[in-house]
Amino acid sequence: MLKRRLLNIKFGVSQASSALGGLVGNRVSSAVCVWALGLATAEAAGSGALLCTAIGLAGAVVGREIGGASSEDVGEFLGEQIYEATFNDK
Repeated sequence: MLKRRLLNIKFGVSQASSALGGLVGNRVSSAVCVWALGLATAEAAGSGALLCTAIGLAGAVVGREIGGASSEDVGEFLGEQIYEATFNDK
């Protein structure tokens, strides 16, 4: 029972890094988009920068997927290490 709880650290780490990945993905993609499309369409009052909302949302989704998937193994490893250090049967 306790081992299962400790292995649930995998879920917590995955969720935290997924949220962080989404935040970073959104900020980076939005900033790049605003600068690129905003400057490219400056003569048209920066109308291309309006697309950055959709691009920022897509960046957040991709960031969440990458962040969550890449951290599952880390969370599982941490949970196993805590379990082994705490309840070593030897």
